[in-house]
Amino acid sequence: MWSHGAPNIVLDAPCSDAVMSVQKVMGCLLERVATTTLEHALEAVHFLAESARGDDVLVTLVYSKPLDAAKWLSAARALADSFTDVRLAVTGRSKGQTLRVGDDCVHEEYALAD
Repeated sequence: MWSHGAPNIVLDAPCSDAVMSVQKVMGCLLERVATTTLEHALEAVHFLAESARGDDVLVTLVYSKPLDAAKWLSAARALADSFTDVRLAVTGRSKGQTLRVGDDCVHEEYALAD
């Protein structure tokens, strides 16, 4: 959604199609990002979570401008540490640049019938 030529975050209702861990993280994360240096030039947020246990969540923050590595990593570590009920990993992507706090994937386990 766009508001006055700039991206706008709209979360009017819970996203019932998302995995429970993403539902728990989504609203709080977007509020916390909005009050930190992580918000500057933020264009999109992508969520990835494992479905079985639901305690691993990878959030990718996509930016339109280059990231200041030291400031971004410090803010991303604080963000990841602020979530105690899930293991949050944060990736920041800008053109030609990727910064990461935590894993770059989620681990999914399946029980297969023989």
